[in-house]
Amino acid sequence: MDTQDRYAQGQTQEAMDAAMEIFAQFAGLVGISPDDPAALAVAKRWQEHINMYYYECPDEVFAVVGQFYPTDKDFVEFTDGFAPGTAQFMCDVIAAYCAANKQ
Repeated sequence: MDTQDRYAQGQTQEAMDAAMEIFAQFAGLVGISPDDPAALAVAKRWQEHINMYYYECPDEVFAVVGQFYPTDKDFVEFTDGFAPGTAQFMCDVIAAYCAANKQ
């Protein structure tokens, strides 16, 4: 089933709700080490979410996407509304997650 079919079946709200929950989880961990197992678990969940609702996101793509989070003013404003530093933390955690997956 492609992304458009999922949206057509009413999963848009489900995707948004799940994303909000994941952003809140990242925000709740701001301040811990990006390679902490709890942080890496949220990164994995975020990657799975992107794969499920938006597009195929292998580690190589996920790492690049994560680099853009702290550079996108709107994304920073939105995610830092959960907790200051969330966008940068997401970037750092995603980098750590992808690096750990290479080993």
